[in-house]
Amino acid sequence: MPEEGLKNLGSEHHGKKASFKWPDFTVTNALIVVLVLLLVLAGLYILKPDLFKSIGGRGKQPAKSDQKASTPEVKGSGYSAVFLANNQVYFGKLSDANSQYPKLAEVYYLRIERPLQPPPATESAQPDVQLVKLGNELHGPLDEIKFNREQILYIEDLRDDSRIVAAIREFKSRK
Repeated sequence: MPEEGLKNLGSEHHGKKASFKWPDFTVTNALIVVLVLLLVLAGLYILKPDLFKSIGGRGKQPAKSDQKASTPEVKGSGYSAVFLANNQVYFGKLSDANSQYPKLAEVYYLRIERPLQPPPATESAQPDVQLVKLGNELHGPLDEIKFNREQILYIEDLRDDSRIVAAIREFKSRK
């Protein structure tokens, strides 16, 4: 007899495909599903933060406290270097950096003078580099430049211990 019971059980399922049955909807099951989804999203956010940049606008911005902890504090000078598409570089105090026409005040630039005659073979040809204050040129410009943003390659903030900043301070002290 026990053999007969086994035959009936086997023949019952033999002709049908096994199907998946969803568990009953309960608050506990719903919470488990939400928790698993949150854990998966948190894992993705930690491992691949670039996937979330488009969500929320600008992506993950490090907090100021995080920046100070991860990099040594460098004192800024208030001066910036503006590098242009025509290979010119200007130094000064930048304002309106995000506008279409950023402004630079207290403007300086580098003048490089090369010797007209090549030096003898025993000497090296070192160009004379001078820091020049804007305003003494023939056309008499004001000490301010407005740049077209499209011509700016990049802008760098200068450290307080920069050689350019030291030269600007020396120039100002001679006035």
